[in-house]
Order: sequence, then structure tokens, then C-alpha cells
Amino acid sequence: MMKSVLATLGILLILAAPAMAREFVPWTPTSPDQVDTRSDIVLEYDGGVFVAYGASPNWTDYTVVNFEAPDGMWLVSEAQYYVHGPVNKMAELWEVSDLFSPPVSVVATGVAWLPVSAAWPPGAFTVVDVTSYGVNLAGGDLLGVGCEFIPYEISGIGLAYAYDDGNPGHSWALWSGSWTDDTYGYGYDDGIRMGLDDAGGTPTHTTTWGAVKDLYR
Repeated sequence: MMKSVLATLGILLILAAPAMAREFVPWTPTSPDQVDTRSDIVLEYDGGVFVAYGASPNWTDYTVVNFEAPDGMWLVSEAQYYVHGPVNKMAELWEVSDLFSPPVSVVATGVAWLPVSAAWPPGAFTVVDVTSYGVNLAGGDLLGVGCEFIPYEISGIGLAYAYDDGNPGHSWALWSGSWTDDTYGYGYDDGIRMGLDDAGGTPTHTTTWGAVKDLYR
């Protein structure tokens, strides 16, 4: 009986090896420059301090962060990425079934962007105007913001300790063909933010998702 149990455990460890091998690159904590934004509000789950980065292909092939819109009517105006890399990427918006599940499918794509730096740390977010997608949200609506990584790029995304800002949100990475829960599985929030404009309004200020949640309690 004992031999059977040990053999089973051995098989499980072998099968789990690829997931256990997933690793990130540690770094001195980095606070990026203030985001240069035209949006009324910016939703974020990363707390603003990045302690590591996840480089393709060891950490991610695709990264999506799920967001929930605050009360009101909004136009999705920006996608913001704390990402380094030498080649263009696409700003993609994803359908999300709930805040804590992996993304479902791409609903908008086509706007290309180049990270502000080819090497880590990038020093600032790359801010991408996505108003051309024409995606509108009402309070409580969910949307994912993501980008793809190609293994030979030698690029990656900033990782911040989850819960540092009190609003863990949810970050997902497509790695080795499966969606991995970075927030709960590894304790990291990925460096992606979403800017919103008040539908029909004029951009006025920048805030964090934590501050937005406080406004609507």
C-alpha cells in the first residue's frame, strides 16, 4: 500500500513539474513615473510598486487583467502597460465572465503600441489610446485588458505584490497553454491598467481603483 501511495505521489510531482518550474525575475522594487493620461479615471490593481517582472516564455505568453467599472457610464479610453520589450504589441480588450475567472475571448484589437523601453525597468507605463474601439461600460460591467508576448522578444511585464493597495483585482496569464491565476496562485498583480472617460464628459483627473471604490461605497 505504501509503495502504491509513494508511486502515485511521484507521478503527481512529475506531472506538476512544468507548473512548478514557472518563475519570474526578481528586482529592486520600482515605482514608475506618474502615468501621463487623458482619462477621467484610471483603474489599477498593482499598487504602483513593481518588485519583479514576468518574462516570456517562462512566465507568460499572454497577460490579461480583469476590471470592473464603477457606477456611471464610461467609454474605455486607454490601455496602460508596465511592460518592456523591443517589438510592437497589440492593445486587446477581452470579454470577462466574472472578476475571478480567466478571460473568454477578444472583443477588440488592432491598435499597435511599442513599449517605452526595450529593457527592464521601463520607468513609466506605455499609455495607449483605445477610444477607436468604441467600447462602452456601465457600472458593474467587466472587461479584460491584455497583451501578447512572443517568446523570442525577450520582453516581460511588471509584477507587483497583490493586495498592497487593498484591491487585489485579478490578473491572468496564458502560460504553457493554460490560464494561470497570477493574483491568487502567485500573489502578484500584473502591470496593466484601464483608463475610462465619463461618457460624453471631459477628462479631468487621474485616480486609482482603490480611490474610485471609496467614492462609491
